[in-house]
Amino acid sequence: MRWTRLFTAWGGYPLAAVAIAAETALLLPFRSSLHPAQVMLLFVPTIIVVGRLAGVRASAAAAVLAFLAADFVFVPPYFHFDVASSVDWVTLVIFLLVALSVGLQTGAIRQRERAALQREREIALLSRLSSTLVSEESVEEMAAFIVGEVVAVLGADRAAVYVRAPGGGTTVLAHGGAEPASVAEGALADWVMLNDKAVGLPLTRDPSIGPHPVSVPVDEALPGVSADGVFLPLQTGESLEGVLYARPLAGPEASTQAVRRLVAVANLAAAFLERRRLEDEAARIAALRESDRLKATFVSSVSHELKTPLAAVTARITGLLEEGEDCSAVRVR
Repeated sequence: MRWTRLFTAWGGYPLAAVAIAAETALLLPFRSSLHPAQVMLLFVPTIIVVGRLAGVRASAAAAVLAFLAADFVFVPPYFHFDVASSVDWVTLVIFLLVALSVGLQTGAIRQRERAALQREREIALLSRLSSTLVSEESVEEMAAFIVGEVVAVLGADRAAVYVRAPGGGTTVLAHGGAEPASVAEGALADWVMLNDKAVGLPLTRDPSIGPHPVSVPVDEALPGVSADGVFLPLQTGESLEGVLYARPLAGPEASTQAVRRLVAVANLAAAFLERRRLEDEAARIAALRESDRLKATFVSSVSHELKTPLAAVTARITGLLEEGEDCSAVRVR
C-alpha cells in the first residue's frame, strides 16, 4: 500500500524524474563509448517500468524527460540543447515518438489491469457480503463482518456500524480499527441518523455508482466539529436503518471505485438490517397471533368444560323453582 501511494503520488511525476535522472547518472560515465542512439534505446525499458508502476501520465513525463536528457547530456554539443547534426535531430524526434508510444501503451495496459483487478475485488466483496447476508442471522455478527471487509478490502483504518439507540441517537453495533470512537464521530453519526444525509462523501457524477446519497461537508453538518472519513446513512425504501462510517475515504484520495464499493456495501448493510427488522416484526406479530389463538382455545375449552355442569345446575334450579310453585299452590287450597 505504501509503495503504491509512493508511485502514484502527484501523478507519478516524481517517480519519472527520479528514474530518468538515476539512469542518466549511471550512463554518463560510459558516454564516450556509447552512441546516442544506444543511450536512447536504453531509456526505453525505464519508461516502460515507470508506465507499469505509475500509469499513463508518468510514462509520458518519463518519455519527455528522457528525450531532454538524451539531447542535453549524450548528443553533441554536450550540456546544450542545440544539435549539431541533422541525423541526431531525426534520431531524437523518432526516439521521442517511440518513447511516447511505448509509454502510453504501457500506462494504458496498467490502468486496464488495475480496473479489472478493482472490479474483481468489488465483485468478490459484494459476493461475500451477499452470501453472508442470506445466511447470517445475528445482527452483531453481520455488522462485525461488514466492518472487517471495509477495513481489509477498502483499506479503511477505522470503520463502524451505528444503529438507532432506544432512547434516541445512535449506538455502535460493531467497529474495527485500532483507535476508539471519538466524540465527533458519535455526534456526526447522530446527525446523519437525524437528517438522513451523508457526511464527507466525495462528490462524483459517475453513473456506475447508482443512487448517490445527498452529502454535506463536516463543517456544514456540525460547525466546529473536526472529523475525517465518510458517514453513510443505511437507507432503504421504507426507513433509515443505521449509519456506516469509514475512514479515510474522503477528499482527493478517494477514487470513484472506492466510493462505488462503499455505497454498495452500505446498500447491502441497509438491506440486511431491514430484513432482520422485518423478520423481528413478523416474529412478534406471529407471537401475538399465537397468543390470541391460545386465548381463544382456552376460552373455548373452558366454556366446553363448564357447559354440562352449568346445564345441570340450570335444570336443577328450574326444577326446584317448579317444586316451590307446586307447594305454594297446595298450601293455598
